[in-house]
Amino acid sequence: MTRLPKSLKHWGSDDFADVIKKELIELGANSFLPQEAVTPGKFLNDSEIGITVLKTDENKLHIQVKLGVMFSEVQWGYCCGEEEPMISNAYCEICVSINKNTSQAEFTVL
Repeated sequence: MTRLPKSLKHWGSDDFADVIKKELIELGANSFLPQEAVTPGKFLNDSEIGITVLKTDENKLHIQVKLGVMFSEVQWGYCCGEEEPMISNAYCEICVSINKNTSQAEFTVL
């Protein structure tokens, strides 16, 4: 399970948005972007990821963060091996729920 200890530590501070974006990018999109966010038949290219914090909230046990994630998808050619892969831009919104006691994070596509 993915943990976000730096984000938990900075919750409530002015730099929380920057910290969670940096922490997620360091982990790599395959760690936090559920497969259902990627178009069927395509693969996630996590070399360039953009993250925007859209909304934050909390309850007694969790911090909830709604994120907009911009990424690239790759589709390899089917006819012959010499074709260049098709790369397309994609966007999805996810909710990250961070446990306040353990820093464990759960990710859901919205």
